Amino acid sequence: MRDLSDLIEFENENTTLDFKAIQYKKGQNENFLKDILSLANSISKDDKYIIIGVKHKPNGERELIGIEDEFVDDATYQQLVDSNIEPSIGFSYFPFEYKDKLFGIIHITDFSDPPYMMKKDFGKLKLGDSFIRKGSYQNRLTRKDIDSQIKQGSESDISQKIDISLTDSEIIKNKNIPRQNFDLPSKIKRKEIEQVIREKEVSKSPFNDFTLAGMTPFIYTPYSNRSLITLQENLKTVDSDFAEDNEYFVYEENAYKLNFFIHNDSSSFLEDVSIEIKIKTNKNFTIRKSIYIKSRPYNPIIKTLPRTATYDEM
Repeated sequence: MRDLSDLIEFENENTTLDFKAIQYKKGQNENFLKDILSLANSISKDDKYIIIGVKHKPNGERELIGIEDEFVDDATYQQLVDSNIEPSIGFSYFPFEYKDKLFGIIHITDFSDPPYMMKKDFGKLKLGDSFIRKGSYQNRLTRKDIDSQIKQGSESDISQKIDISLTDSEIIKNKNIPRQNFDLPSKIKRKEIEQVIREKEVSKSPFNDFTLAGMTPFIYTPYSNRSLITLQENLKTVDSDFAEDNEYFVYEENAYKLNFFIHNDSSSFLEDVSIEIKIKTNKNFTIRKSIYIKSRPYNPIIKTLPRTATYDEM
């Protein structure tokens, strides 16, 4: 079984995963049967999941709602499937707690005899109706889909013939990335401020108590033209003032960006598949899930407004 918390938190809907905001109730039994049929018929040998309690949006954003009403008994769903779908599908429905919320997990484990279809009329579903999931979409099963299922059933597992590389030719077995050493922008600015303070304290100039601003409020005032009081305040807030610069410097200018190439040494096409890269946890590195945008040049009027990401950043 896959890590359920990772599925809830990070995965998008795909051939083997579907999200639902609320549990299937009596008036939604047709939708439940269609969803079970679609996942069981999908062209994938991996276990299939329907996770209930997650409101998932097309852009990948999600809201973890959880289940607050009475939890539906597994036997209720089992009876629905056994009475209406053939051949038999093996699955279970159970509760799962994550971040102090309760979620429902439909875990489909036995779907080795497709195609699956309705064995009698049920509401708007008719005898022989069948559906298949492709990516995040649900479609009626076609002859082409059945041919693909038959072909897949006759082929051996090709997973050992699939490799991943970071270039178009280098197959990854072990990848060692050297440690990076650098000073953050905030640390560089801190040193700069401290140096200016030392120089002003030594000079004891009468102008040290005044900030010599530029001709307009839009011009950045150098540290050398700021008063000692202003510089002391700058020193207190330098880390927060340059937090965005730090993130961009580390994660965009100096981080390693990895692009993955898929190598298929089998005679079969890879169609509607996902590749999962697993990296062992290590305190010496972090993996970011965001793209950091370069902070805009100083301007007291628009410095608080968000900046649209550039094409390259997107």
